[in-house]
Amino acid sequence: MKKVLINKLKKKAEELYSQQRHEEIIELLIPYDVREDPELALMLLRAFLDVSENKDDDILDSAEMLLMLVPNAENDPRWTYQLARAYYFKERYCEAYRELLNVKALAAAGKDFPEQNEAEELFELAKAEFDKICAVSYSKKEYDTITAHITAHFGNIVNMCSQKEYPAFKIEVAEIQPEPAYGRDYYTFVTIGVGAHIMNIPLSFGDMVPERCELVMYLPPDISDEMRRWAVGYLCTIGRLPIERNSWSSYGHIFSNGRPIFNGTKLCASTLIEIQDADEGASACTLPGGETITFYQIFPLYKEEVDYKFAHGLAELIEKMPHISAVIDAERENVCLDESGEHDDKPPKGSPLLAEETDYVSALGIGELCCASKRITEEGCLVGYMRRNLIDKETGGELEGDSGWLFMSGFETGEYLSDPNNMEICRLNVICNIDSEIVPFLKAPYNTVAVRGSDGKLHIEPNDPSDELLS
Repeated sequence: MKKVLINKLKKKAEELYSQQRHEEIIELLIPYDVREDPELALMLLRAFLDVSENKDDDILDSAEMLLMLVPNAENDPRWTYQLARAYYFKERYCEAYRELLNVKALAAAGKDFPEQNEAEELFELAKAEFDKICAVSYSKKEYDTITAHITAHFGNIVNMCSQKEYPAFKIEVAEIQPEPAYGRDYYTFVTIGVGAHIMNIPLSFGDMVPERCELVMYLPPDISDEMRRWAVGYLCTIGRLPIERNSWSSYGHIFSNGRPIFNGTKLCASTLIEIQDADEGASACTLPGGETITFYQIFPLYKEEVDYKFAHGLAELIEKMPHISAVIDAERENVCLDESGEHDDKPPKGSPLLAEETDYVSALGIGELCCASKRITEEGCLVGYMRRNLIDKETGGELEGDSGWLFMSGFETGEYLSDPNNMEICRLNVICNIDSEIVPFLKAPYNTVAVRGSDGKLHIEPNDPSDELLS
């Protein structure tokens, strides 16, 4: 956008803001790529949240996506405050509290901002909710019941550990040493405290998903102190996620930040499976009040196994592993690679798993790279939204080889988009091979937007409004 247009947009948005006409601000700014000007992007984000505060809708998803796409927002207290608002409205109070702590730190460093008083008020509200969450714990009777269950089914507890970096959350990890005489020649680690919190299960699942759970991990008998500390931290981290995000965890959920889970391995993700190598009663514990605590086992995966799971389902992946031990092994066999190191199954049509590629892009001359949601690149979803963002060659801000295209499936939630690891820079040709319907649109001019309509086909959206609309 030209500077003159940006200034007109800012002036009009401020005028509408003074009149509390927040929906009109969204209508004004949403057709433009506001990332070109952080101030303009902030105005749009503020409008998203001002609308969301007063009615129950999904507009927060758009707000969280905007936060993710604007670079260096975390160093600006105005942006951080708006992110905290987004989390607070989503009832993700732990994350709101954490961001507001960042706001206070930035403000203390001399970065004043107009909403400072509002941020202080929101901090007190978020802190009160955060303190309520941290106060949740098992009663003594419940705690004794859980520890008795662990002892009966997993072995004698020799040590209780915790993650010192997060003392607010009352999550401990019980350590059970190897007991070869009982057929357990491995360490067992079990969380105590995750299940004190009732998870926020979607209503559509009804009673199919347990509301409370604890986590189990098996490690080899010769582990180092470093590996023991990793196990405690990893269990606590995964255990905290549904608590912090007001969300849920269950059988088959995948946890990954895109990096190896610990040094010296190519295992890069974990999933939750049923308890292995234990008697039938180990998987559930009934508390004195009648509530059930379900125990899930953490099982690490390679990237290729994660791809296979998304394409075929966890049940089929597990069927490939009858010979794989439930004890974590940093160098275990990757069951989704053959001897040459390639995938051993041809993926179904539409799957993102590696296969022969058709070259759609090289002859177009528009750049080889794009930005895409992992809903497309890892789960094989079709493209539901595509936009070609203008590359600012004058300022040298472009990524070399960037086509400008951004691809989303349309199934990304706000929670999904709030994690930057769920978007990636990839080759444009990869997206073409997953969904070849995008190819006819790729040479469209910058700022073109195409959306998949109710007929299942991609259609070009109307052009951006002209400058005259702002006068």
